[in-house]
Amino acid sequence: KIGSTLGQQCISKPLIDLLTPGECAHTLGHAIIAARADNVHFCNAGFTSSTKFWTTANMTSKIQHDEKNITHFWGPALAHYCAGGVFMEDYSKQFSHLRLSEIARRCRQKDIPSTAKAACFYYGLRHYWKQLGVNMLTICGRTNNAITASCVFGAASGATILPVYRKDISSTVRLCEQYHPDTVLRRACIDGLVFRADKFFADEIDDICGHFRSAQDRSFCVAVARAGMYSLAKAPILRSYQVDNI
Repeated sequence: KIGSTLGQQCISKPLIDLLTPGECAHTLGHAIIAARADNVHFCNAGFTSSTKFWTTANMTSKIQHDEKNITHFWGPALAHYCAGGVFMEDYSKQFSHLRLSEIARRCRQKDIPSTAKAACFYYGLRHYWKQLGVNMLTICGRTNNAITASCVFGAASGATILPVYRKDISSTVRLCEQYHPDTVLRRACIDGLVFRADKFFADEIDDICGHFRSAQDRSFCVAVARAGMYSLAKAPILRSYQVDNI
């Protein structure tokens, strides 16, 4: 029953008064493991009942909207945040025995729901940035689709996980800029870079985003970073990790 009721819990009292829906979804992902229901399919079943989604057009302005105005679009975003809680709680079991190339293959497998692939890549790849680096484009690829975007998001997140990596942020930004500006891959790379920024290194957001040469990329970077880690306002970019051609 937990899978079918997750979504309703996170948009209802008393939880809505204590946590944002995104934080609630992530917390429940941890709880799924505690309940020994160690399967991201619970997240997928509990949070994907919504049928209306944003496209990525004009995404920067939409990210800046108040979360209270976007309740119709919460399903895929909350499924993603919930899956993150599952993978974070269960990291050792899922990834500690795998090599980098094996993690990249694991997260592509069909038993990982589309709503959980970006979280899989994020928790699987983020600690491998020293090995990834310039190999990100080879390991993730350049095909403009949802699964590649999920990999790029996860890989790029590693570039800012440690302060020493952020000192060389310009090199990572240049990697992101190798993806075409009109693709979800460029946006995924930016999202990965600043996913944790608002919570852990907010004072560095303007500097990181300022390294992008395009004004559009700089604006998108700041908007994604300032939205916060578990914001529903990022629903359109998260949906593009799950469905092709958005």
